[in-house]
Amino acid sequence: MDATEKPLQIDFGSDEQEIHRLAIQHEVMKSAFPSLILAPIDLSRPGLKILDSATADGLWLRDIQSLVATPHSFIGTDINPNVFPASPTEDIAFQVQDITKPWPAELAGEFSLVHSRNGLAGCGAFPVSEAVKNLVGLLKPGGWIQIEEMDFQRVKDIPGALHELADLLDAMFSAVGAHWGYASQLEEWLVEAGLVDVEVKVIDVPYGKACVDGDIAKKSVYAFVLGAKAVCIGAKALQVQGFTNDQLETLPDRLEKYLVEVGAKGPMVCVWGRKPL
Repeated sequence: MDATEKPLQIDFGSDEQEIHRLAIQHEVMKSAFPSLILAPIDLSRPGLKILDSATADGLWLRDIQSLVATPHSFIGTDINPNVFPASPTEDIAFQVQDITKPWPAELAGEFSLVHSRNGLAGCGAFPVSEAVKNLVGLLKPGGWIQIEEMDFQRVKDIPGALHELADLLDAMFSAVGAHWGYASQLEEWLVEAGLVDVEVKVIDVPYGKACVDGDIAKKSVYAFVLGAKAVCIGAKALQVQGFTNDQLETLPDRLEKYLVEVGAKGPMVCVWGRKPL
């Protein structure tokens, strides 16, 4: 198999373990964001259709549902149906969707809001710009899309273990022929897709000692290190060049030490735009 044909697979453990990690990550993100929805959509209008891509168990959707009094319909999509809740809450439906595959024709032009957070890395070698274009295709006229992705390119400015993790992710993406550094291009792709009122905001998510809240500080380190361990295991499986086994074995512990003693802020690039009427 050619290097560019290898899938980008990072094993975060069992489905239950991954749901737990994502729930903690969601709490950390939520503590740093002014609002879960940054796009200026009027949620008081009844009957909106909202889709969350790479939804896992739909926690983001449930949080949005709890914030609004007006009934809306929600759809969560994910490549892994095993993470869907056995008993979904009312008005939330789930369906399997690979973001590298065409979306069902019946969903085209249907949604008032399309959301995706940290889901585009799953594209692998599939062009991320195409995945974004396909998400835009789900919008109805006047509908909004909001995409949030961690920008590890900006992390490279931080010396030490965080810089090393960014270099490792860069090498892993390159090993499978995947696009790296796409977070900085999201705004451009929304404009190219014909959207208007496109805006971008970078939110620095604090981890470890950088957190004001002690409980969030502990949870942020826990979730970050779990993710780093999975990345290091994935790097070994891919036989990524330029990193020794000792580096990969010790990186999670070195990251934990850095976050606890120094702290860091992870830049999340958030973009949103509206489909013209």
